[in-house]
Amino acid sequence: MAKAKKSRKAPKAKKTQTAVAARKKTAKKGKESTKKSAKRIVKKTAKKKAAKKILEKEKLGDGIMNIADIMFETGVAISRNCCMVIGENEGERFSRNSRFCLYKADRSPLWQCFQLEAIIASSAVFRNKTDDMTFAALDEEGVVYLMPMNGEADSERLPGAGVGFDDAGFDDADGRGMMNRLVSSDDVLYACGCGGQIFQRVAPGSWIHCDDGLLEDPLDSESQDITIEALGCRNGKLLYAGGWIDDLTDGFIAKNNGGKWTIIVRGVHEINDIHIAKNGTVWACGGDGTLLRSTDGETFTDVSGIHDNEFLSVADEQCEGTDGNQFLSVAEYHGVIYLATDEGLRAFDGKRISPVDMGLDPDYAGGNVLQVVDDHLWSFGHRDIARFDGERWERIAFPGNEQSGDES
Repeated sequence: MAKAKKSRKAPKAKKTQTAVAARKKTAKKGKESTKKSAKRIVKKTAKKKAAKKILEKEKLGDGIMNIADIMFETGVAISRNCCMVIGENEGERFSRNSRFCLYKADRSPLWQCFQLEAIIASSAVFRNKTDDMTFAALDEEGVVYLMPMNGEADSERLPGAGVGFDDAGFDDADGRGMMNRLVSSDDVLYACGCGGQIFQRVAPGSWIHCDDGLLEDPLDSESQDITIEALGCRNGKLLYAGGWIDDLTDGFIAKNNGGKWTIIVRGVHEINDIHIAKNGTVWACGGDGTLLRSTDGETFTDVSGIHDNEFLSVADEQCEGTDGNQFLSVAEYHGVIYLATDEGLRAFDGKRISPVDMGLDPDYAGGNVLQVVDDHLWSFGHRDIARFDGERWERIAFPGNEQSGDES
C-alpha cells in the first residue's frame, strides 16, 4: 500500500468544507447509538411518503421563492446550454428545504425552480431506459430523486442508507451514516457515503451494495469510520473510491479488484474527487493542496508541492481551521488538468499548479464541481456558475445573485 508524503504542515479544511465535515462527524456520533439497535432497525420497512414528496415546479419570475441568497451545494450540466444547480438559502442551510434551479439558454425565462424537502449532497445526469436524459439528485439520507427531461419525476431509496436517528431518517437506516456523492458513467449510477457505503443502480428502483472490503459493520463499535467522498469510473465500471478514515488527515484511495476493494493509498489528506482521463491516467485531488497522479492504475504520486499555497489570499490564511487550499473537484479538458477550489479555479501544467485567469468581472466566486459536457468545461461554485469553450469563459448569471453578475 503506497503512502504519498509531502513536507508541509498538518492540513486543515476550508470553511465550507468544515461545515459539511462537522455535520458528518455529528452524524457519526449519533451512529454509535444507532449501532446498539441496528438489528431491530434493519428489519423495518422504509417510509415511502418522504421519498415521494416531490413538489410542483414554479417559474422563478421576480424574486419568487426567495432565492437571492441561495448557496449551491451541487450542480450538473446536461448540455452546453442546459444545467441544474441545487442548494438552500444560506440562512437555512441543512434545513431540508432545497431549491432545484434549472437553466435552459433557449427559453424564457432562462431559469425555472422548484422546492423539495431534502438535503441534496450530489447530482448527476444519465439516460433512462426510454433514452430520456434524466437529472438525478442524491439526498444525504439515501433517497435518489429522478427528474427526466420528458417525463414524470420519481424517487428511489438506497436500502439501509442514511443516519436514521432524526425525523428526516428512515426506519430502515442501519446507522452507517449519510450519503455524499452520486456519479454517472455510461448511464450507470453509483452512490457513496459514510460507513464505507457504495451502491450501484442495477435496474429502475433497484440499488445494491458494491462495497465489499470497505463497508463497516454497524454492530462493531471498534470498526474504522470510513467516509467515501469520491468515485472513479470509466465505461460504466466503478474502479476507484476515495475519502478519509477517522479524520481528514488520513485520506485513502481504494481500488476495485473484481468486486473486492483494496486500499492502495493511505496517509494523504482527505480525497475529494477522482477523475480518470481519456489516456487512462488517474487523478485524485483533496485537502492541503493534494493532487495525486497514477499512470499505471496502482502507484500514485503526489505532483503538488508547497509552492501551490503561494497564491492563497491573506483572508484564506487567516481563516480558522484552514491553510486555504482545498481541491474539491478535478477534470481534464483539452489536455489540461483543472481543479476547483473555494477561491476560484487552478490548472496543472505538468509542473506546478497555478490560478486560472477566467477574465470575468467580478472575479469568479469559487468552484465546487467541474464537469465536461458537449466539449465545454462547466464550473459550479457555491455562488457562481461558468462555462468554458476552450477560448473564453462565460458566466451564467443567476437571478438575484450579485456575485454571479446578476442583480435582478
